[in-house]
Amino acid sequence: MNPITYIIFDFDGTIADTIDLALNIYNRIAPEFKCKPIHEEDKRRLRVRQTKDALEEFGITKVKLVLLLLRIRKEMSKNIAAIKLVEGIKESLHALKNSGLRLGILTSNSTSNVSLF
Repeated sequence: MNPITYIIFDFDGTIADTIDLALNIYNRIAPEFKCKPIHEEDKRRLRVRQTKDALEEFGITKVKLVLLLLRIRKEMSKNIAAIKLVEGIKESLHALKNSGLRLGILTSNSTSNVSLF
């Protein structure tokens, strides 16, 4: 059996703390898409809900979801300097890399946002 040589990480929420920025952008543009805003008290509840149910609750159809994600990614690129690393991830990534593992990122965010970050 071959040893593990690669570890793949998600970008949003695992490496970069983008959740609050994404929600702020979403709440700002939600009226344009006739979607309900997500309030602070909704965040914890949404983590345990089925995605389909959450999207339905906030009036987000599949088409709107695609458009919202594209817009949020575009807006996020304007604020990339404000995004912080998830606490402890820098040290973890260095330790993994120094142990000889190769690291990668798999994300729904844009390549340019990840590169800028």
